[in-house]
Amino acid sequence: MGLEHLLFIGTGAPSIMELPMVLSHLRATYEVELAVCLTDSASRLVAPAAVAAVTARPVVPSQWAVAPEAGPLHVTWAKWADLVVVWPATLSFLARCAAGITNDVASAIAISTEAPVLVAPSISGTAVRRGPYRRVAATLAEDGFHFAGPVRGLAVSDLSESDGGCVPPLALIEHIQRMAAGEAGTR
Repeated sequence: MGLEHLLFIGTGAPSIMELPMVLSHLRATYEVELAVCLTDSASRLVAPAAVAAVTARPVVPSQWAVAPEAGPLHVTWAKWADLVVVWPATLSFLARCAAGITNDVASAIAISTEAPVLVAPSISGTAVRRGPYRRVAATLAEDGFHFAGPVRGLAVSDLSESDGGCVPPLALIEHIQRMAAGEAGTR
């Protein structure tokens, strides 16, 4: 794959439930070390113990006070990563990054890393068409973030077609492979 260290940030969108499967595939297929930071909302949707079992390392705490003896977690993990992947990325998380708000370890990693950052938005279809998302996406793209999606998919809330779907696992892995090969992420 061309990467040694791949850091995932998971936020609280339903696609996060598929993260252990994605991590299992990456670990079995590529020689890459994996680490994961889950936001508090993501930790309510996927078990950190499952993620830790798949990556063979504890989940990076998202809150500062969890492990103060570990030092500045965001700096440590921002330097460790060769690529940061935010999958799925909620509008709330993306907006905080665009505004420079680092109220948790996950957003601080995404903002402070020198590694490329690939985000895969998972938002409502209505939000995709509105100004706030467009402004946030434009700001992050201007700041060098790469995008995978959003794509057309099913909204979990009512199973209707939506333009704000998160890229599915295999498409995400293809984006990661392109990023590892030095190709820019796509929108």
